[in-house]
Amino acid sequence: MLSKLKIFVLIFSISAFFLQGCKEDEVLGDDPYGGAKKLIGVKLFPVKPPVPAAGLPGDIVTVQVANLDTLSVPYQILFNGQLAEVVEAPTAANPGTIKVKVPDNSSSGAISMQIGNQVIFGPRFEVLGKVYLDASFKAKKGTDQFVSQVYSFNGDLMVIGNFTDWDNKGLVKKINRIVRVSNEGSINKLFNSGPGSPGPLSSLAFTPNRIYAAGNFGGFGDKNRFMHNIARIYHSGAIDTTTTTTYEGKTLGIPSFKGGSDAPVDYMALYNNKLTIVGDGIKAYLSRRYNVGSSSGKDDLEVIDSINVDQLFRTDLDGNLDKTYRFNPTIGQKKDGVPRGEGIETTNGIIFTAYQHETGALAGKLLIGGGFTKFEDKPAGSIIRLNEDGSIDGTFNPGTGADFITSINYNEVTGKYLVAGRFLTFNGKKASGLVVLNPDGSIDETFTGQDLNIGGDVFFARQLNDGLIIAAGQFSSYGGVSRQGMMILDNKGKLASGYNNFGGIQGRISDVKEAQTAEGKRALLIFGFIRQFNGDPVNNIFRITFE
Repeated sequence: MLSKLKIFVLIFSISAFFLQGCKEDEVLGDDPYGGAKKLIGVKLFPVKPPVPAAGLPGDIVTVQVANLDTLSVPYQILFNGQLAEVVEAPTAANPGTIKVKVPDNSSSGAISMQIGNQVIFGPRFEVLGKVYLDASFKAKKGTDQFVSQVYSFNGDLMVIGNFTDWDNKGLVKKINRIVRVSNEGSINKLFNSGPGSPGPLSSLAFTPNRIYAAGNFGGFGDKNRFMHNIARIYHSGAIDTTTTTTYEGKTLGIPSFKGGSDAPVDYMALYNNKLTIVGDGIKAYLSRRYNVGSSSGKDDLEVIDSINVDQLFRTDLDGNLDKTYRFNPTIGQKKDGVPRGEGIETTNGIIFTAYQHETGALAGKLLIGGGFTKFEDKPAGSIIRLNEDGSIDGTFNPGTGADFITSINYNEVTGKYLVAGRFLTFNGKKASGLVVLNPDGSIDETFTGQDLNIGGDVFFARQLNDGLIIAAGQFSSYGGVSRQGMMILDNKGKLASGYNNFGGIQGRISDVKEAQTAEGKRALLIFGFIRQFNGDPVNNIFRITFE
């Protein structure tokens, strides 16, 4: 049945059609668009593939074209935005083709022609190289919403995010924000979290018998209440519960993890049997009491104790607040005349990213990045490192830092931090959205990043064990070379030869994990909120090979 709005539009359209027919001979006056620039009649033929349809930089390619021999103004041929050399132009005797050389640093995508301010798009050309979408990864349908993180777990992968479907297997029964799959993407049914999480998950932490899940939720599995953004579950996926006695003497099943936060958890890490919790909006640590009665003498199960914390706190494995970590017991709200204490103030801005070392000489230290100029009233250029006890690490000195940091990663093999964000300088030195730091916070001068396009920024970056760097963000060029949203650099900051043949990416990367294909080839698992890679549709998680 048509809605009233659709009926109105239909009647209006029919009336306008007949009205126009009645006034066909009526003079309407001067053409308001008269004198506009005439479109150029040159055509590339996107339905006719170039010859050859794929090749390497330096190869000669023939492209079908029409009317170019009649053109008297300059023109340029580009391969996915990268300027190519015209080897043989059309002539009156041979007007139908143009021969061009595949440019260096070119990538797969449309061949186009630019004539003044007009751009004419032609056929697609595949640049051969070392990076390809891995067709052997089985979860080709991916997820219906973003993937925030992937973890290795007992020979499989544990995937979390905000999805309710995995490879179309959740169409009948929702897969709510967490799934265990094989390295090839097939669901492992040994893991069963029931209804899963009602809200997005950001982090997992693992012990030999438990999994800790953090994000934005008030319940998990078959327990849909009494939780505050953190849950403890068994390796099977079932929620870990215990019992308590209420005010009325009833036995009540409750989550075994006792604490949580008043706002979503952005990052959680486990070290030395302690959970470090980070969230930009967190202002309080929460815990519940179940033995309190209401004014009518009935159970009151909604009594929540709140202790002020500021973006960052730590608990033991049972969820009890660690009052030895960034906590002042002599200040704060009073209970029975005694100060309850509160967390120490952190930044005057945003915490956007965090990384906690798990092994090596830096084990337990937490690196924080975001957009802030102070930390505990001390100057800080959007980056700070804390010792295991939560105090500021004076051995880490990044100087004046940067304007805004969106990604921090550390590679244990290379021993380097890779920092990305929205900045043009780092500690006063030129750095266009990307910088490599030594463990002491100083800039690694062997890495020289190149300029992004105006307004471009790097949102994510990770260094692989061999030194190659994966960087992604909102940019269309790097060092004057066309790159759409993703690039692979060598450890010196140059585009890695042969690794940038793919056309680009549409979406935002959460992280990248080094992996292998079933045949043992080197690969990368890439995930986030991603719709397209190299012109092919992907659904938030996919794998590429390094040949």
